[in-house]
Amino acid sequence: MKKTNNKFAATLCILSLLSVAAIYFEFAATVVMIIALGFSAFISFIAMMCVYHYNGYDFNVGQFWFAYSAVCGVIINAAIFAHGTHIMGEHVALSIILGLIPSILPIIGIFIGDVGRILIKAEPSAI
Repeated sequence: MKKTNNKFAATLCILSLLSVAAIYFEFAATVVMIIALGFSAFISFIAMMCVYHYNGYDFNVGQFWFAYSAVCGVIINAAIFAHGTHIMGEHVALSIILGLIPSILPIIGIFIGDVGRILIKAEPSAI
C-alpha cells in the first residue's frame, strides 16, 4: 500500500503543478482542474476507506495523506501571505492557490473516514 500511495501522491503532485501552470498561462485551465479534482476525489475516497478499515498493523494511510495535505496547505498559506505583503503578484498567487486545491482535498476523506470509524465502529482514531 505504501508504494501505491507514493505513486498516487506523485500523480496528484504532477496534476496540481499542471493545474498551476494551466491557470497561470490561462490555457485549458478548466479541463486540467476537472481532471485534477476528479483524481483528488478518487484519492479522497481511497483514503477514507483505508482509514475506516485501518487495523493498526498496516501502513497508516491517514498519516501519509495528512502530512501531504499539510505541506500543500503550508504552501497555500505562504502564497496568501506573500500576496498580502506584496512580495508576489496577484495572478501568480491566485494560480498557486487554486492549482494546489486538489492537493489538500484528501484530508476531507481522512476526516470522514476517521469520523465514521469513531462513530459507527466505536474504535479509536486511526490518525
